Amino acid sequence: MAAQEPPETYWDAHCHLSDPRLDSSREAVIRRARDCGITRFVQGGVGPEDWQRQLRLLERYPEQILPVFGLHPWWISENGEASSKNALRDLAGLLNRAVAIGELGLDFSPRFPIALRELQQHFFREQLEIAGHHQLPLVLHVVSAHTEALELLTKSPPLHGGLIHAFTGSLQTARKYLELGFTLSIGGRITHPGSKSEALRKMIQELPLDRMVIESDAPDQSSLGFQGRLNEPVSIIEIAGVVARLKSATTPTILRQSKLNLSNLFGARQIKAQS
Repeated sequence: MAAQEPPETYWDAHCHLSDPRLDSSREAVIRRARDCGITRFVQGGVGPEDWQRQLRLLERYPEQILPVFGLHPWWISENGEASSKNALRDLAGLLNRAVAIGELGLDFSPRFPIALRELQQHFFREQLEIAGHHQLPLVLHVVSAHTEALELLTKSPPLHGGLIHAFTGSLQTARKYLELGFTLSIGGRITHPGSKSEALRKMIQELPLDRMVIESDAPDQSSLGFQGRLNEPVSIIEIAGVVARLKSATTPTILRQSKLNLSNLFGARQIKAQS
C-alpha cells in the first residue's frame, strides 16, 4: 500500500494567541485551528507583558508559535517615553528568538491625542534602527498614517522586508509598500459588507498573490463568520475563500501561497522546522 501523503498545512500570518482573553479557551482555539490544517501562528508583539506571555506560549507550543516582539504604537501612547525607552532596552535581549520585530508603526486615529504622534514617530524610528541592526523583517501597524509611515520608511528602507498587518489602504498606497519590499497582510475586513470592504476587495484584485498573506488578527478583527464573538485563527479559511473568489483561484491555493510567502519572508529565523 502506498504511503499516505501528509495533509496540507497552513499558517496564520498574524494573531495574538497570548492575549489574556483567550486564557480559558486557548487550547480549544489552537485545536480547532489544527483540525482545519492551520499549524503555525505568527504572533504580533505589543509590549513587555505580552512578550513574556509569548515566551510562555512558545514553551507550550514550540512547533506552532512564531514569536514577534516589538512596541505597539498603542502601548507607546499609553505608557509614555520613559517606559518605552526601558522596554526597548529589554527588547534587544529577546530578538534572537523572534522571526520579526513588531508590531511597530503609527496609529493616528482619534484613539489618541495628536500630541502623542511625535512620540509614536520617535519610537517607530528607534525600532526601525533596531530591526536593521538585528537583520529582522518588520510587522507594521499603520492606521490613518500611511503618508507619515511611508515617509519614514523611505528615509530608512527596510533591508529584510516585512508585513503590513491588516492592510486596508488604497491601491496607490499598496503599490508604495510593495516598492519598499513589503508584503500586505489581509484580514477579516474583506469578508464584510459595505463600501470600505468593497474598495478593499477591488484593490486586492490588482495585487499579485506572491505579495499578500492571510491573517486572522485573533482574537480581534473578526471575519463575518465570527461577528459578535472572539475571533479565531480558523477565520483565515473564510478570508482566503473571499480572496480566492476575487482571484479566480481555490481557497487551498490562496492559503498555500500565503504560507510560502511567510516562509520566504522569515527564512532561517523560523524557530522550528516547517510544519
